[in-house]
Amino acid sequence: MDEKAPQGDIPSALLFYAVGPSGSWLDPESRLSPAEQEAWYTKAVKYLEQAARRGSVDANGALFSHYSVATGPDRSARDPVRAYAYGTVWTEAVARQNPSVGTAATQRLADFGNTLSEEQKAEAMRLIRR
Repeated sequence: MDEKAPQGDIPSALLFYAVGPSGSWLDPESRLSPAEQEAWYTKAVKYLEQAARRGSVDANGALFSHYSVATGPDRSARDPVRAYAYGTVWTEAVARQNPSVGTAATQRLADFGNTLSEEQKAEAMRLIRR
């Protein structure tokens, strides 16, 4: 997984992020240090961003969640503008694929969007157009 994700393999990128640095296969003795955990999340988010640029709906959804709640050891990674940008792309794709799921996704994005200013939403739209 760690070998394929850097090469752009989307399923490996998604799995790398989902497993996390303290995967359930690790015993307490082999947990990563906080610095190693931060490095893991940095790498995992990079892989997700690459997968999102390649059109992965799931990667966009994972990044929406990541940036909206800042998972990982560094809670300062929360970025509402990026979250809204990834969430918008994810919601539109989900709605096209499955309208009933898209309704829930649209509501989740709307609820999140209600916490943002109009300037933040406009910045998110600029990020999408890049």
